[in-house]
Amino acid sequence: GIAPTVSVTLGTVTENSIEVSVSASDGESGLASTNTYKYYANNILKHTGTATSYTITGLTAGTDYTIKVEAYDEAGNSGADTKQTTTIIIKTVENTLKEGDYVIYPSAQGDLSCRVLYDSSSGYGIQLITSTCVGEDITLGYGDSTVSGSDEFIKAKNSYNNAVVTLNNAAEKYNNSTYSTRARCVGSHPTSTTDSPGYFASSYSYMSSYNGQFKNEDQNYETDYEQMGKLEIRNITDGYWLATRSVNSLAKNSAFYVRSVHTSGERSSAQFCYIGSDGMEQGLNFKNGLRPVFVLKSDIKVTGGDGQSEGTAYTLGV
Repeated sequence: GIAPTVSVTLGTVTENSIEVSVSASDGESGLASTNTYKYYANNILKHTGTATSYTITGLTAGTDYTIKVEAYDEAGNSGADTKQTTTIIIKTVENTLKEGDYVIYPSAQGDLSCRVLYDSSSGYGIQLITSTCVGEDITLGYGDSTVSGSDEFIKAKNSYNNAVVTLNNAAEKYNNSTYSTRARCVGSHPTSTTDSPGYFASSYSYMSSYNGQFKNEDQNYETDYEQMGKLEIRNITDGYWLATRSVNSLAKNSAFYVRSVHTSGERSSAQFCYIGSDGMEQGLNFKNGLRPVFVLKSDIKVTGGDGQSEGTAYTLGV
């Protein structure tokens, strides 16, 4: 007998499914009234029935598939047609974003233009840094020009001790928990949210009463600072804080700083407390911009853009 004539058409292809349609005809006995069609993916039978369309599911993204449909007539003859296709690979932040790419991050305070500071090869997860400072400048130190003397010094000391937490909390206000697990201030540790550098101690006699009162310096900023230098994104129109401390202690004086970045891109420091061997105490305050870093969730999708410029920045979705 003469086999049915079969034509297969493929519809929407996703990362794990393929829509298949079939048309068939048989001029002799006619098409079978039951079990008319058999749908195959790479020679594995997926469905048998009378429907002229079927969506094959449970497939693997980025995989080549040969789709075949067999049609049967009342006499038991069969004909077939095949088509080839490849399931798509969904763009995610993990398989798409690379260091330096431009990305629009939908922060809790509105869309922010960002750059990819670390990508999936970094060991730190995928982290975005804002292309500019956000919001108002943040003042650290005693913060009140009406305060003077020892109160001024104590306020400056407390602000110095709390600086990393203060800056990270300020950055967290921009975090959108749909897209990122947390936000931090640039210069803090790339993966740790713990601020526990210990306390500074000195052998100088004039410092003995201050031992254990000031958080010690740390070098946490180096990872971010070096990476920004590599990507040439240190210098922006504003100076900005690095969430990290520095200490300079000499025989005649000790000073306690929070690090920052100048508009030139060079590292700088703001001195909050000064202690002299002559008994002088001084507390100061400074303001700088805030540059948040966002630690993206791994399953976030890339929905548009090519990441090559601010005007064609990648857009994100869930």
